Amino acid sequence: MTINQLRTFAFGSLFVGASLAVACGDDATDGDGDAGNGAGGSMAGRPNGGSGGSVAGSGGSVAGSGGSVAGSGGSDAGSGGSVAGTGGKAAAGGTAGSGGNAGVSGGGMAGVAGGGAGGMAGMDGEAGMGGDMGEGGSGGDSGGDLCGGCAVFSVPFTGIDQGAAWQMSVEDGDIDLTGATITARVQLRAWGNSGGAQFFARDVGGNTNWPWTNLSDLAPVNAWVNLTYALPASGSPDDAHIATIGLILKSGGWAGAEFATTTLWIDSITITPATGAAIVYGFDTGAAPMAHWFAEGGMPETGLSWVP
Repeated sequence: MTINQLRTFAFGSLFVGASLAVACGDDATDGDGDAGNGAGGSMAGRPNGGSGGSVAGSGGSVAGSGGSVAGSGGSDAGSGGSVAGTGGKAAAGGTAGSGGNAGVSGGGMAGVAGGGAGGMAGMDGEAGMGGDMGEGGSGGDSGGDLCGGCAVFSVPFTGIDQGAAWQMSVEDGDIDLTGATITARVQLRAWGNSGGAQFFARDVGGNTNWPWTNLSDLAPVNAWVNLTYALPASGSPDDAHIATIGLILKSGGWAGAEFATTTLWIDSITITPATGAAIVYGFDTGAAPMAHWFAEGGMPETGLSWVP
């Protein structure tokens, strides 16, 4: 090897040692480069050759770069559920309650219809529960303010021996009612705790037997009852010649009696003869043929009216 070749070899070895001393860093962590340990030239020169290399190779000076690219995070959010669960079927409403029955005598109040409660909503698509059964209607009261037309008889009693009377003509004012019964359908609307009603027939001569019925026998208030008069087989009046039918309301009176306005309604008067068809007098459109007859004890000369 010539002197020039030896120099070229020593210089190349020095360059390669320095290059290998450079460390490469990991992508994620800062790398520490190890110092290069370049050895000095070891081969002595031949006679007349130059001295061995004296400069040690320098350690690697550049640290490896840390990883620079961070991993990308997920960029697309997961889509939310889009289809809602189907709701339960609507429950049927409760059955309406039946209307109340009419009162025993008069027209009762109508029953209240029972509106059933709606069903609960179904869960997870299950059908809802059915509505509750509606309440039954209230029963009708025993009386009622409507009678389809009634004659009204009213007297403001304040003491004993007070009264008022009314009467009506029958047929042509002279009718044979032998063995007949006369019935008035009445309702006592108000009274104190005493008094009575006289319901009767008079003959063409004005005669009668003046029967008496305690007002307590027509109670309770607002209940329809029958007030009946059976013509006697003998005595007054003369059944073969009946002219009028009459009604008297009297206060009566005893120690401790409570007097108050007494009101009686009459829905109809029916004559039932021993033979033949019944004769019915109604008050559908007014109090006629009833008319005021007389009053006593300071009672007003009135007291007759009508309700539909």
